[in-house]
Amino acid sequence: MFTHASWALVRESSYERLEFLGDSVLELAIARALYDRFPDASEGQLAKIRAHVVSRQSCAAVARELDLGARLAERAQEVPAPELQRISRSRNVLAALLEAAIAAVYLEYGFEIVTGAIVEAFDDRIEFARTSTPRPTCRRRSREAAGRFSTPFSPSRARPMIVASSAPP
Repeated sequence: MFTHASWALVRESSYERLEFLGDSVLELAIARALYDRFPDASEGQLAKIRAHVVSRQSCAAVARELDLGARLAERAQEVPAPELQRISRSRNVLAALLEAAIAAVYLEYGFEIVTGAIVEAFDDRIEFARTSTPRPTCRRRSREAAGRFSTPFSPSRARPMIVASSAPP
């Protein structure tokens, strides 16, 4: 399970397929926990919390807590030390390892068991995401700005025209 794709003789023997499945299991477990825990939250609020909780950064932090980088390094055979250190500490690799481990537990023990472990491991991140004020993103700022404009289609020009609305900014 803990074989990095660059170390595998065939890519299919790496943890990438498990990572694919684990990503979905993680998303569903966190979504269900948020849905149950915050009955008054809107879909948008739940989506923002979930996005923070299952981010690469959060997954990598949980993977570090579980020492998954060291477990990967233990199973490396004939990998140069500098590469081993770089890969076993990489945020993306650690997040992928966590997702692979989640999938392995899911396949072995089922969704109910893995859900409990996921929610426990991510509980502090759920609370942090719920209580922190989200910073405006570029996408949100551009949506807010776009709300002040409309873009009717002009058939004669065959491209959108930007027209200022009368709504105050």
